[in-house]
Amino acid sequence: MLDCKRYILFVILFIVAISLAFFNLLMSPPSNELGLMALFLGITAFASALVGYGAYRFGWVNLSPTLRWTLLGGYQLSSIRFQPKVTYRYAFFQGDDPGTPANEAFDPLLLGFYDWGTWWQGEIAGEYFLANSNLISHQVRGHLDFSDAVGSGVIFYKFENDQPETFGPGVASTDVGTETDFYVDWKLTSNFSLSLLGAFASPGPAAEEATGRTKSFKYGMLYLGYSF
Repeated sequence: MLDCKRYILFVILFIVAISLAFFNLLMSPPSNELGLMALFLGITAFASALVGYGAYRFGWVNLSPTLRWTLLGGYQLSSIRFQPKVTYRYAFFQGDDPGTPANEAFDPLLLGFYDWGTWWQGEIAGEYFLANSNLISHQVRGHLDFSDAVGSGVIFYKFENDQPETFGPGVASTDVGTETDFYVDWKLTSNFSLSLLGAFASPGPAAEEATGRTKSFKYGMLYLGYSF
């Protein structure tokens, strides 16, 4: 638990630091404005984290027999070129407790596509060996809009399981692995869009214990879409 708290704190500080670095580099504000921006980012980031921790610490998240919840924080510099945006998302999908007769696992039902990483947690992990159940994910994403038609970004995931015993036979670790996705979205016309994606995933001890696989995964996709 302490390692998880330290990890979340590190990610929050990292996002705030990167946002301030971009703000200072691209806009060169006076020191007082930089200080105000640091104060604003710090307050909003830590307020969001405290709300999430309070919900966990005081048991509010246990009011539902099966549970899914997310905590998302981000910052976008919309007034500068490419409109850089950095976000962090914590997502929790309850797993089945093997010590009880009931099945507490969250039922993910049917997934839809809204944006990269929204419902499918990783283009490799989320499509091939992980479901939105018995899953804890940390997602850090950076995105740039090069024009109204072209956007690109990178997404990093850290995956854990909620209940190791029900993740797979003989699994004792909560560390499922990591994944990094790179994508480019290009809107060709008002109806057609083209996406290029590359992904790399590394299995953790839990994945190795469940499947026996120790080699990394590589994945590429060219996706042509039509909307009407």
